[in-house]
Amino acid sequence: MQEIWRWLNVVFIMDVRFEDFFKWLKCELREEKNFSTLGGRSKFTAKWVEEEINLIIKTSKGTKYSLKEKDIEVIFERWKNAEPGYKWQTSYYVDPIWKRCPHRIAAPYVPAIIKEWYYKKVIASLESSTSLEKSSESIKSIGVNSS
Repeated sequence: MQEIWRWLNVVFIMDVRFEDFFKWLKCELREEKNFSTLGGRSKFTAKWVEEEINLIIKTSKGTKYSLKEKDIEVIFERWKNAEPGYKWQTSYYVDPIWKRCPHRIAAPYVPAIIKEWYYKKVIASLESSTSLEKSSESIKSIGVNSS
């Protein structure tokens, strides 16, 4: 799986914006949702609590952490600007590598959530371009110029 992510980060460059991710997060996490950690060895849940304007993360052991929108944005920007080899490494989101980490325990959970969003965005984009190619082929096969 790591090889697939490396390939996606090197070959498939996408325009990603925090606003798009945050909109997805607020919508997708209205209900508690399960995620795998970046290392894939554990699970956690996350939920957006609008009243508190917080992302609540609950580890598999039941410990809860809270992140504000500004913290999520800082973590997102770090992810966005990371070299492909670091994007999905837990250690990239905590100290000592990241000295100004907004939350040294909860920060690595955000890229794990980003990973699902990014994966869905990539798949949607691939499906869209595949369907455009198929539509173009269908149009050509019936003799219609698509230009």
